[in-house]
Amino acid sequence: MSIMKKFILPVLIALATNFSTYAIEEVFLDTMICKEQILFGDTFMVAGTFQKTTTGITESGYPIDTIWNIEVVDINLRLRIFTDKTELKPGDEVTLNATIKTYDTKGRALTPTYHWEPEILSNALSQTFTIEHTTTYTIFADLDLPSDVDKNAKGCHAKESITINVGSNHELAVDNILADPSSKENVYYNMKGQKVDHPERGTVYINNGKKIMYK
Repeated sequence: MSIMKKFILPVLIALATNFSTYAIEEVFLDTMICKEQILFGDTFMVAGTFQKTTTGITESGYPIDTIWNIEVVDINLRLRIFTDKTELKPGDEVTLNATIKTYDTKGRALTPTYHWEPEILSNALSQTFTIEHTTTYTIFADLDLPSDVDKNAKGCHAKESITINVGSNHELAVDNILADPSSKENVYYNMKGQKVDHPERGTVYINNGKKIMYK
């Protein structure tokens, strides 16, 4: 065997091994949803069969494609969640409002069930409560389908999430510090809201409710 062949053969074997190691695996899964559900960021407004591919990484670090065969049945299940504000400070109140709408083209009565994660108070669709930490709230809705639509009785399942961000009280408190109008002294606070008896030059403080640089 020539020197060239001795060199090329191991390289080709290495390339072939490398290629097989990183070949993308494929997994096929089926799912059934109702119209107006959001899945993989898409809203499905019409009944029919669709296909969606999502790419990920296995626990072993290999790429993998999951190919979803999506059957959209001719029944509506719309789940949406709203809030009055998403940027709060600890102890503030927040109101979450969720809406669930169903519609059956054959006029049958359909009653979905739902629950929140994490659980909050009365498990009502609309509720107001205080919040202390940044939290993502998710509402899940389940709808049992008529037997003539889904013989396997899997039903439709929808979920929606929203994140409420809770910031630190320090900076919010700093902007609200006001000097005592009855005091004749200039009172300075640092950016953590703490009173400073001996301010230093070139440092930013709160004085009379304003941010200033001490000179």
